[in-house]
Amino acid sequence: MTAREWLVRIRHGCRPHPVPRVRFIRAGARNDMLVPGLFLVYALATSGAPNRPVTLAVAVVMLALSGLAWWQAPVLAAPRVLRLAGPAGTMLHLLGAAALGLLDGGVGSPAGSLVLFALVIVALRAVRPGPFGAVTVVGAGAYGMIWFLGDPGPPGYAPACLLGFGGVAYLCLKHTTALASLRRRLARVSVTDPLTGALNRRGFDERLARDLADAERTGRPMTLLLADLDLFKQVNDQYGHQAGDHLLAALADRLGRELRAPDAVGRIGGDEFAAVLAGLGPAEAAAVVARLRTELAGLAPASIGHACFPADGSTLDELRRAADARVYADKQSRDRRPPSAGAVAAAVEAGMRPAVRVSGGERRHRSVADVGWMSMLGSACGLLYTVVFGEQHRLAVGVLATVLGLAGAFMVAAAGRLSRLRRAREVIFGLAGGQVVVIGGMAALDGGVTGVCALALLCPVPLVALTSPLRVFLPIGALFAAMYVAVAVLFGASSAWFVAMNLGGTALVCAVCAVQGRAAGRRRRRLTVLSRQDPLTEVLNRRGFEQAVAPAHRAVLVLDLDGFKQVNDRHGHEAGDDLLRWVAGTLTANLDRSSVVGRFGGDEFAVLLTTPDPEPVAERLRVALAERTRASIGTAVRGRDGDDFPALYAHADAALYAQKRGARSGECGWLPS
Repeated sequence: MTAREWLVRIRHGCRPHPVPRVRFIRAGARNDMLVPGLFLVYALATSGAPNRPVTLAVAVVMLALSGLAWWQAPVLAAPRVLRLAGPAGTMLHLLGAAALGLLDGGVGSPAGSLVLFALVIVALRAVRPGPFGAVTVVGAGAYGMIWFLGDPGPPGYAPACLLGFGGVAYLCLKHTTALASLRRRLARVSVTDPLTGALNRRGFDERLARDLADAERTGRPMTLLLADLDLFKQVNDQYGHQAGDHLLAALADRLGRELRAPDAVGRIGGDEFAAVLAGLGPAEAAAVVARLRTELAGLAPASIGHACFPADGSTLDELRRAADARVYADKQSRDRRPPSAGAVAAAVEAGMRPAVRVSGGERRHRSVADVGWMSMLGSACGLLYTVVFGEQHRLAVGVLATVLGLAGAFMVAAAGRLSRLRRAREVIFGLAGGQVVVIGGMAALDGGVTGVCALALLCPVPLVALTSPLRVFLPIGALFAAMYVAVAVLFGASSAWFVAMNLGGTALVCAVCAVQGRAAGRRRRRLTVLSRQDPLTEVLNRRGFEQAVAPAHRAVLVLDLDGFKQVNDRHGHEAGDDLLRWVAGTLTANLDRSSVVGRFGGDEFAVLLTTPDPEPVAERLRVALAERTRASIGTAVRGRDGDDFPALYAHADAALYAQKRGARSGECGWLPS
């Protein structure tokens, strides 16, 4: 079988590959070209050096393999291929870099550190610490081969290099896996309803589309289930929104327990829930509906409808229409009643599970702490070097290494406070400047950049590039590089190419770190926005609104659309969704930039104001909304009605329902757009 036939067979024998995996493979292939590319420049400039034909051939083969991986990324993206090709390619890349270092002379040669640069780059694309452990063993073994067979360099240089760059690789891996965990949590939060913990509308729509696609591919049935709570508005009117919120949370929890673990439950409206039941046909779905109706009767009675693929429809719209029709048929066929006072009281007493939260300062905290850990690692290397290898200025180097370690320990211990400072950037610049001076002094005492201590001027920089914004990294990186060059010029270096290759390799690793850090930052910021945004109206959701509360906000408005339930019942959910989007846009357009608008679910909105006199604003909003609907608005002022947001919200909510009871708010005031 030829190579082409093998590739074709693999391509046709594998399941469709996800685009992100192809991009990941291609990014890794591009990064793998950097080390042989750097060596190629060096080799061509020093063509008369020993072993150049062989080293050029090794570099070209490494570039060719990386290019092949980029070209065949769609094939390599298949899971069974990637499980074999990924580790094999990584091992070959590390062994190739080690061969270049060995053929160039050994650890002390200009190319002696290439395998360590390659190890850090590999760490940036590792997804789990476990598999990376095997890669680290191979990288350490390859570097040990260079040390044993080639020039070992100054005493202690090779162990310090391995420990320093190994520490950088580990911290980079730890940082990237922590950020990946943060992004996963943000992604989960962005599709979760902050009140009930069920999927929000965006998350449920994505899950429904995915399960329908799976059903179409496999031919298995699938059921969409909709539940609309009976007369739930009366709970809010009689007991207030907070009691209604507790009941909604209890209902979502009950639905989750009654359905199977693989099934998905979502809150798609104020008192509307939905579920996706994979693998269930019409007969099984009808039994589930009957069981749920019985189970929910004692908590919050609901009108329930379902639609099965392919029996009731083959598209999302067809399934939604069929399920909606059964919901309304169920409404007409039963004597509906609101949840009982006992059920409401039990839900309030049970309380709500704390909402999933992701700290906004978690990334900044980790960034500061990681640089501190790197300083402590450099200090440990310096102290170990002075004790084991008897450096002639051991006392002075030991004192400076101790100072460096104490500075790193301070950064780790105070990372939380430092990351929250208003002038955190200036403080970090000051600490970095102090570290550069200390490390520069250690390197000068150690005899220049070919000594062990100069490594501490290179090792931390990739981590700074990965964890910091460019405006922070560029001046700090330039400071470390300038000190490295100054030590080389003033106190010695084995050759200009040794300095150039070490700086060039560090710069390439920093470039990879910076690109990966920026890409991760963009994804994180996008997920943060989604986690705080209501999917339907694009104003803040409950989670984002509560996070936006600030001391400058002096008043709270709580708005409730009068008779909104009738819009959905008479004109359909699309009309209701259109009205909610219009209300959100109208509120935003009629408020100044300092105000904050949020949707808490259903037809309930809230507004934060900086003015201590909310009544004129409430009247202006009431008039603006009267173009298409009527709204009841409750107000609360900080200091007069409460000192924190929960107290202000409770007061405004009570004022809203007092207003409803004194007016004809039950009628539908909706006008079409």
